[in-house]
Amino acid sequence: MTDTTTRPAVVQATPVGPAPEGALVRALRGASLVLAAVAGVLALGLMLLAVADIVRREVTGSGFRFTIDVTEIVLVAVVFAGMASARLSGSHVATPVLTDRLPARVRELVRTVSFGLATLFVVWMTYETLRAGIHSYQVHEMRFGLAHTPLWPAKMTIPLGLAAFALVLLADAVAAWGRFRSAATAGGRR
Repeated sequence: MTDTTTRPAVVQATPVGPAPEGALVRALRGASLVLAAVAGVLALGLMLLAVADIVRREVTGSGFRFTIDVTEIVLVAVVFAGMASARLSGSHVATPVLTDRLPARVRELVRTVSFGLATLFVVWMTYETLRAGIHSYQVHEMRFGLAHTPLWPAKMTIPLGLAAFALVLLADAVAAWGRFRSAATAGGRR
């Protein structure tokens, strides 16, 4: 005797939540974490230098000659090394007041164009700052303050941080384009 009853098909539920990350986004997260760690170590170094400078000033009556010079240079590296990580973690400044009120399809198109233009601008900035960093290294550019401090290490950190930031913006543009295409197939509903 054969079983002629029909069994319900097993339906696999689609997981709810963010889409799985691609290899590029995982690599960007890894690189941005390394850059953020560099920024953190540099910031910690600046804090320790400030404390040591204060202690020395209290004990001997004068601080280190290079504290201000090094601080000015290293702060630049701290800021640019942390840009990609800030964007990926969502701790950057964003003002979606206008775009959040737009229909889904228009919103994602505006975001795609915005991220695309931002990517182009940051790529241009990366190129120009890389040229400036290479030139600084070639001519042994120094900051002539109370101490002679080389500028090229900080100047080379700027294009490195900007390049990572540009890649994150590009990934954002691609993701916004994907959402735009999804909204187009869904009829532009929110």
